[in-house]
Amino acid sequence: MGLVLTTSTGEKKVPAVHKMVIYRGRLEQTQEEELVHMLKLDNTEMHVDAAVLKNMGRTTEEREFFEKLSDMLLRTSYYTIDGAMLKGIDRKLSHVQISSLFSLLRHYSEDRYTMRLDDIEDEMLFELIRYNKRVRDASG
Repeated sequence: MGLVLTTSTGEKKVPAVHKMVIYRGRLEQTQEEELVHMLKLDNTEMHVDAAVLKNMGRTTEEREFFEKLSDMLLRTSYYTIDGAMLKGIDRKLSHVQISSLFSLLRHYSEDRYTMRLDDIEDEMLFELIRYNKRVRDASG
């Protein structure tokens, strides 16, 4: 697994970071679905709607886990803020002023803004591919 930096080809050259996997083997549909989630960029924290969290989980064990997490989070409060909200407060502010205020808020945010890969992601990918190889070898 690796990180790739690209730029757009339009008038404004905007850089973008992507996770990428190169694998010569063939993956099953379920493995591809799992890989899609592994390739999403993350910062170890996320925002999930409370109603969605309450109804998550495919197995009884997963549902119980997410219920416990939901119950634990009931005692937590935070705000989700994006740049468009700031512009809506005072339409006279320029984009530069909005960006400056957003940067100030980011300084106090609990979220981390780092693009990184770690050993756990490599291990998850290895397990996904190793499982695929075992299934292929067993079938023939």
